[in-house]
Amino acid sequence: VIVLTVTAILTQHKAGGRGVALGLLLANLLGGITALVAYQLLSAVPTLGFLTALLLLVSLLYARAIAGQPALAPVFTTALVTFVIVFGMAVAPFLDEPGATLALRVRNLAIACLYAFVALSLLGQTGRQQVTDEAGSA
Repeated sequence: VIVLTVTAILTQHKAGGRGVALGLLLANLLGGITALVAYQLLSAVPTLGFLTALLLLVSLLYARAIAGQPALAPVFTTALVTFVIVFGMAVAPFLDEPGATLALRVRNLAIACLYAFVALSLLGQTGRQQVTDEAGSA
């Protein structure tokens, strides 16, 4: 998830600019936070019926946001996909401490996004400085 997130942010920044990359960052963090909250709720009521209701509720909330705000639909769609991936990994039966693992994954996702944006900012400043130096020497 972390490698895919950083790659997607870098690709989107190159293709569509900083706004698209920022939207991707916010979407991944929104999906991760939603998964964290949903996991905490599921920990309080660990039944199959509650899991089903919780997934239905989150899916419907995201679907309403996607359908109701077409301009932000890509952000909410990415957040929903991130939610499904992170939440699915959290409730997987082979994990020893899913709660701790989920919090670590969300933290690592945030660090990866921050890393990508710092790298893009440094590259952007270097590129602007080169253009300024070339214009001054011509």
